Amino acid sequence: MKRLLVSVLAIIVVIGGSVADLPFKAVAAPSLKVRIFSDIAPGHWAEKYIRELKNSDRVSGYPDGSFRPDGVVSYGEFLRMTLAGHSRSKAEKDRHWASPYYEAGLRSCFTRVDIPYSALGQPIPRRLMALVVSGCLGSDKKVSDYGDYARITAQISDVNPATPYEYEIVKAYAAGILSGYPDGTFRPDAYLNRAEAAAVVSRLAGRMENKKLPAEEVKPGTEEAKLPVDGVKPGVGEVNSGTMLIEAQTGAEALYPELDYLLTIRNWDARSAEQTKQLRAALTQRTPEQAAAIMKAFALFANKALPEGKQGLHKEYFGDRPVMFDRLSGSARIFIFPPGYQDEYWGIKPGEVYEEFF
Repeated sequence: MKRLLVSVLAIIVVIGGSVADLPFKAVAAPSLKVRIFSDIAPGHWAEKYIRELKNSDRVSGYPDGSFRPDGVVSYGEFLRMTLAGHSRSKAEKDRHWASPYYEAGLRSCFTRVDIPYSALGQPIPRRLMALVVSGCLGSDKKVSDYGDYARITAQISDVNPATPYEYEIVKAYAAGILSGYPDGTFRPDAYLNRAEAAAVVSRLAGRMENKKLPAEEVKPGTEEAKLPVDGVKPGVGEVNSGTMLIEAQTGAEALYPELDYLLTIRNWDARSAEQTKQLRAALTQRTPEQAAAIMKAFALFANKALPEGKQGLHKEYFGDRPVMFDRLSGSARIFIFPPGYQDEYWGIKPGEVYEEFF
């Protein structure tokens, strides 16, 4: 055998060739792609997004090694996906596993009224996803940064000024984070599955690479959106050259049936006489007898220093009408309840005042 091989090589050399000229074809070794989760096969449409989230510790799957891409995503799961990089804590004993991400969201994206702690295990609708996404994008990002407000809203057939979180929905849509459906709808009350949520968060992460949210407070020993200046009316109420919006909704429109109405105030500036005039007019229109007293109490509350990342809450009776104020970043809300309203969470009686910054 050795003699035969030597003879063949000798013939090649004699005719002026070389071993390198032989028609050998290199064959690459087959690549074995490891599954990220047992139920995410190579080529799954969301494999790329899920892999990104797993590598950044935003998802970890289930104990059986599955991801369950078709399962409806919960508030807690979505908050972990979006805010995992902004919480250094682990959940305390007897607290929901997602509580650190919930606390991170309270510092920058939503209030306890928007998303109560008790909702963490429940499915999150797209309108609340939009609220979280809008908060993550930051108050410095406006809808007008992505295009004309009127043209954007014209593309969404089922979102209008009476839709809860309309501004946040339009902002998330305009930024390309939460897309609509082929029929032109957004479906604010619909849910996404875990694979779809992974795609949403992957798009959001690309926009947030250099974005810093308010830092978490670490105890020793332990580990508003500005509005477009385009003359378009993005809410029900009064707009002052894009500097402040008073969005007025009935309780039913705001999905708080127990309310008479809700005023949402963006970019409040107590030094502005024009803004004060607008707010007084909105209160007088709806509660003429208590308007002056409510205005005075709100001004005192809104003018107090609000530490970065903190939320303010104020409860008080005006006559027999309960009223609540809350503040987060540059936004504030006034909740007007019907006369005599009382429930297990209200916690105060006529003549008492409750105020807290947390």
